[in-house]
Amino acid sequence: MSPYGTDIFIKARRASCASLPGATPHRKGQKQPALAHRTFDDIQELELSPDTLRILTYEDSRWELGRDREYLFDHRPSGFAKSVYVQWRNRLDRRFIADLADNDVVAELVIPGKRLGAVTGSQGALAFGEDRIVYQSARPEQSRTWRFADV
Repeated sequence: MSPYGTDIFIKARRASCASLPGATPHRKGQKQPALAHRTFDDIQELELSPDTLRILTYEDSRWELGRDREYLFDHRPSGFAKSVYVQWRNRLDRRFIADLADNDVVAELVIPGKRLGAVTGSQGALAFGEDRIVYQSARPEQSRTWRFADV
């Protein structure tokens, strides 16, 4: 198993995500992993948060009308999100959702802001950098980063 948790059991099936560091390719004759041979074109959303990595594919989920198949990776070592965010932040397109604040952004303007939720929201600050907007909240799970090209 890689230190980045690329081999994870999801619903008793082994999944290997080829875009993660240390992933191993699927071998012929073995049971096919759930995420084997996926390209980024097969992914509808790739959401990275401090605690989880969520992959939403275009593949339909059986017995759930209108829902697409989703994979949730929640057993990852500490520091995983920050290490892959640095690799992915400029290479991936708008399907990449960063549910964490980019601390490397040099803010040219900072204004207070509030993120609304279904029941409660969070207070924080919007920092406008050269190429991205960062919402920094006291609650890390509420922080977000957007590139200007994706807005």
